[in-house]
Amino acid sequence: MEDSVTMSKYSKLLFIVAFTALISACSYDSSKVIVAEYDDSKISLSEFEQAYLKNTGNLEAAKKDSITALKNFLDLYVNYKMKLKDADVRGYKTDPALQKEITDYKVAIGQTLYLEKELFDPWMKNLYERRKKEYRVSHIFLVPDSSRNEEQSVAFAKELIQRIKNGDDFGKLAAEYSKDNYTKGRGGDVYYVVSGNIVSPSLDDAVYSIKSAGEVYPEPVKSSFGYHIIKVTDIVKRKPFIKALHILAAFKDSTGTTDSVKALAKIKDVEARIKAGEDFKELAKKYSDDPGSGKRGGDLGKFERGKMVMEFDDAAFKLNKDEISSIIKTQFGYHIIKVYEIGELPTFEEDKENLKDLFQRTRYKNEYDILVDTLKVKYGFKLNETTLQNIIDVKDTTKLTVDFKGMELSKKFGKDELFVMKSDLYSVDSLLAYMTRQKNMLLKPISKGLITDALYFYTTSLVLRYKSLEFDKENKDFAALMDDYESGVYLFKLLEDEVWNKIEIDSVSLFNYWNNTKGKYNFGNRVKYNTLYSKNDSTIYNFYSMLKSGIDFDTLMIKNIDKRELGNKINEKDFVDAQSDELSIAANKLENDGDYSSPLKYKDGWAIVRLVAKDGAREKTFEEAKAEASSLYQESESKRLENDFINSLKVKYKPVLNYEELERAFK
Repeated sequence: MEDSVTMSKYSKLLFIVAFTALISACSYDSSKVIVAEYDDSKISLSEFEQAYLKNTGNLEAAKKDSITALKNFLDLYVNYKMKLKDADVRGYKTDPALQKEITDYKVAIGQTLYLEKELFDPWMKNLYERRKKEYRVSHIFLVPDSSRNEEQSVAFAKELIQRIKNGDDFGKLAAEYSKDNYTKGRGGDVYYVVSGNIVSPSLDDAVYSIKSAGEVYPEPVKSSFGYHIIKVTDIVKRKPFIKALHILAAFKDSTGTTDSVKALAKIKDVEARIKAGEDFKELAKKYSDDPGSGKRGGDLGKFERGKMVMEFDDAAFKLNKDEISSIIKTQFGYHIIKVYEIGELPTFEEDKENLKDLFQRTRYKNEYDILVDTLKVKYGFKLNETTLQNIIDVKDTTKLTVDFKGMELSKKFGKDELFVMKSDLYSVDSLLAYMTRQKNMLLKPISKGLITDALYFYTTSLVLRYKSLEFDKENKDFAALMDDYESGVYLFKLLEDEVWNKIEIDSVSLFNYWNNTKGKYNFGNRVKYNTLYSKNDSTIYNFYSMLKSGIDFDTLMIKNIDKRELGNKINEKDFVDAQSDELSIAANKLENDGDYSSPLKYKDGWAIVRLVAKDGAREKTFEEAKAEASSLYQESESKRLENDFINSLKVKYKPVLNYEELERAFK
């Protein structure tokens, strides 16, 4: 028995060893399989596969592609790599003009992608999550004034918060102390708010940091209006919209007389009928005093939170689908509400554009400045306060011009250090030079405000430039984008040098090209015609009767005021294809020059066409074919020159393509 177990273990071990050996024999490292060589460079199967997938974008499709397709792509890829090799040999990577173009693109696109990654993406996701809930908020609003300065207002706000913690009634304190006259009468109740619609980022953050109803934010919250003591009274799942029906018993009757008792009796009768099973819509049509929705069965359509008066809105948004409210009193009368649809929250992708707009409108500037300040710290920004004060104190009211070095400001302090960033020194003149590049600053008198604004925008642009230039080191997508763009710049320059700049088109060579290819340039049947047009059939038939009575077509064209809508079709100067549209088809059916058609339907109106002339299908003359022939000649020469260039690269770099290795691709 023991020997049997031992043999079983031994057999299993042999199987594992054999299987491992088999796998090792069948596997390979695609980065070491060489599919092509040129000069001293090699292209691995791994590199080829990555390039192929980048071109096709679909691994499953690539696995099914034919060996011919793979060979064709390898040909193109080797040509591409040889071109880049030649660009390097030619010194393009050190060409100042090309490097400036690449750097400018890197700064522009890098800044956009960086801000998307660091600001837009996280904040849009944050907004999306926040907007799944609505908060009902109350506040006590304090404004620094003659009775309390800012410091005293903050201290008093903290005192009130402590009193609330000790048991004082929030609503009573709001009624007594809040400076918000709109909400203090109802205990500070602001009603429901949702993130993104709160104008102050600080208030938005404070509200959404509270986790349960009844909580008061522990500190006074500063906004651009003053100081707020915040209390959350309710937290609910957000309904983006609802669709509802309602029946209104108005306080005022048709004569304008107010009778709330009569209105209440009416709505109670309607309520009883609903409970007895009568149709809500039919009751709304018969009894609702809302002239707009009543005739539609009480249908108010779709509306968002806060679009109706508060009492109505609050009741409607608490209802479930197909639920009917109790009697609701508003300033207009008594209502009964039925919700028949509740909107679903959109997905993040569906809501993306709206979220972006909300972010930009409410908190982009605030978050942008925070991010910039963080980067300034990272890059060691240090402002020379003395120099800044010196240039602010200069009483130079001269308007800023491109020739800023003639200004007193530049003469006195132009060379002085204004700030340091990333160990780079920036002078006053560098700030002035920046200002001259801004259209909204040129020709403006130098002032403290202008200098302060310019310093903010200049330092911000610099700090984002620094970040953009290193962003490819931390973001692989941007790095790949920059590699592609840089290669594109070099390839464009190569084609410019080796193809486009070498194309020479003179009249003799162009004529010879046309003469050798004249079979390509032909006209089909063409017509030249005039048109009468009107949107009214009565007008066009009146024109037709006048033509029949002998009135000249040209005379009617002068009277034809609707003809402008057809542009140049009213008075054709050139031949057009006889089949280009209904008008040319109608004109082509006419036999003789000067004949006109009967009225025909055209676009949103009616037309009559007169044949001016016909031109049958024929070969184009040199002059008629010149533009087309020139384009084809350039295309032909481009292909010839590019093929010559590719052949010269093959002679120079001697490529070797190992097509047989492509059998392993995507296996």
